[in-house]
Amino acid sequence: MFIQSLYTYKSDTFVDSEKIKLDTYYKYELNTYMEHGLTDNVTLGAIALYNFVEQEDLKNKGFGNSEFFIRVGLYQYYSNVFSIQANVKMPAIPSEELPKIGTKGWDVEWGLLYGKSFANNDFLDLGIGYRERFSIELRDQIKWHAKYGFVINEGLTIMPALYGTHKVGNPPKTEFTYTVGDALPTTIQVYYFENYYDLIKAEITAFYKIDEKWGVQVGGYKDIYTENTFKGYGGIVGLWRKF
Repeated sequence: MFIQSLYTYKSDTFVDSEKIKLDTYYKYELNTYMEHGLTDNVTLGAIALYNFVEQEDLKNKGFGNSEFFIRVGLYQYYSNVFSIQANVKMPAIPSEELPKIGTKGWDVEWGLLYGKSFANNDFLDLGIGYRERFSIELRDQIKWHAKYGFVINEGLTIMPALYGTHKVGNPPKTEFTYTVGDALPTTIQVYYFENYYDLIKAEITAFYKIDEKWGVQVGGYKDIYTENTFKGYGGIVGLWRKF
């Protein structure tokens, strides 16, 4: 399967202990998703991201964090399927330009997936995972998703979904050096809050199957709960190709 999608995102609010108004941030992301079934139970896949970001007079573009994954089926009972999935996320290409794109450091995520299809062809897709992050400036995360597919007819499916990302542990610390007057420089440990956040996103999309190989997907999403990160919304348009 091959999916080429365009995601847009807009935000002018940063949420910490209170809402902070910022210059409007825009992101346009080309998301390339590929997966291939090696066997009936083993699937390999990759996700590549290319971003265009803008905030006030600052503009940046480049490749974000690409990922590779392997999914293995564990158990199937009638229409209930349990699987495990391992993801490896690569660091974004280093750049000093602002706004920043992606994160530095490697991530590894281990997840448990559950899928169920119903007699009317509706389906349920649930997943939860633990993401270990190997940069000293980043903390581990718990990630989850819940999606339901309402099959309206042979061609049209409506898919509401929720996606969650939650920080684990205390915020990381980094060194900060300062000087007061003629005194010698002083170095202290301070909390490093970048990429230490909670986020729940609501999404709804419509998928239309053109034929047995091609399909299109359109929809939108909105951040419904955020802590220490942006709160915004965006749109999705994608082209699907099955092989």
